[in-house]
Amino acid sequence: VSFDGLTRPTLTLRSSKQNKIHCDLSIASICKLGSPSLVNPIRLRTGEENMSYEKHHRWAHQLPDELWEIIKSHLDSRLDVYRWRAVCRSWRSFLPLSHLQACLSPLHLPPLLSSDHSSSPSSSYLFPFTICRLEPINPSPASPTLACLTRVEESIRGDMQLLIPLSNQDLKKPSQRRLDMTDFRLVQLGKSYSLKSPSGSPVNGISKTLVLRTGVESDVGLEILCLFREGKLGFWRCGDPEWTQIDQGNSRYDDVILHKEQIYVVDRKGIVWWMNSNSLELIMYSPPLYLGGQRKKLVESEGHLHVVDLYLGEYKRVTDMRVYELDEEWGTWVHVPCLGDRLFVLGKDYCFSASAIGLSGWPVRNCIFFTDSYDEDRATGGVRGYHTRVFRLDDRRTQMVAHFTDHICTFSPPPGWLSSQRKSNLLDVNCS
Repeated sequence: VSFDGLTRPTLTLRSSKQNKIHCDLSIASICKLGSPSLVNPIRLRTGEENMSYEKHHRWAHQLPDELWEIIKSHLDSRLDVYRWRAVCRSWRSFLPLSHLQACLSPLHLPPLLSSDHSSSPSSSYLFPFTICRLEPINPSPASPTLACLTRVEESIRGDMQLLIPLSNQDLKKPSQRRLDMTDFRLVQLGKSYSLKSPSGSPVNGISKTLVLRTGVESDVGLEILCLFREGKLGFWRCGDPEWTQIDQGNSRYDDVILHKEQIYVVDRKGIVWWMNSNSLELIMYSPPLYLGGQRKKLVESEGHLHVVDLYLGEYKRVTDMRVYELDEEWGTWVHVPCLGDRLFVLGKDYCFSASAIGLSGWPVRNCIFFTDSYDEDRATGGVRGYHTRVFRLDDRRTQMVAHFTDHICTFSPPPGWLSSQRKSNLLDVNCS
């Protein structure tokens, strides 16, 4: 199997009967053989359009069995399964929706590195999630529909659900609203993990989780790095009787990130540390930020590492923000007064950047979306979508997103995209 390009590769193959077939297709975008950020641009049609479509894309039905298995071997997530099944009916019949469904096994974590050991759950689950840009495949020219940002997460039941990126709500209540993936594409922006209790709520006391090494069988070999709310860094290997605290002399770490496959940590002084994943040693990577912010967040944007300096006021509410980019060549901080056409999202367990071009809602360029610690502490049942706040760098104002209906559309699919039908290839949607 050979590909002559990434966007629309020409696939040449020989079957067992030595018959050569040439196909102009987008398998790379479906199965991530070319680029992990591309997704399937094909949708199903009905009536005469569907007959013409099936005739034009007859290649999808003529692939030999050996090629099916090759493509199938490159599917590494549940999202890939949904992309595969969105091609046509025959592809859906070849691969069940349950393929690659995670068999989540409970992790018996030792007492957390927290002053409140009573918060340690008896068992926890490691949930993978993906941050995506959701957009229609064929928007109507008369009424074009823009894209929104979403979080795709698999529940303990094996369901795939769409969540608001800043929400950590309980997933135990199934949604009656669904999204048909034959009409939409999900463009992956980032992936990470979260530790949750059997009920689906986040493990109390843990702010962020990085998986350093995945387990091969029954979680044997699994290694995770966690940032605790008190600012401690803890390492745990499956089977260890206790956590290994990283740098016990410093309990003032604010954030941790996996950037270009390397681990970086930032402390309250704004010093970024590089962590050796083998020895767990921290090495100073940047000078400190001698400024007045009380909290730091790490964000990767267009391949560059940024620190968002948060200034806190009464009740730990955010009153101001400053953004800095790390000049890795000179080891200096560069103030970023404007994000341009980008936006930042400071999630509780994951921070990311995205292009604001083409997103639904009121103009979101040069904005930072976040939740206040005050709201997180007071929220019952977890932080929900209406707790989201937006900080605009142009006028340095902070407001609740719930006050702007258009802003909510940035993180929530429009009602016209959703369906109450029960059929295959649907994603559950929960926009609370």
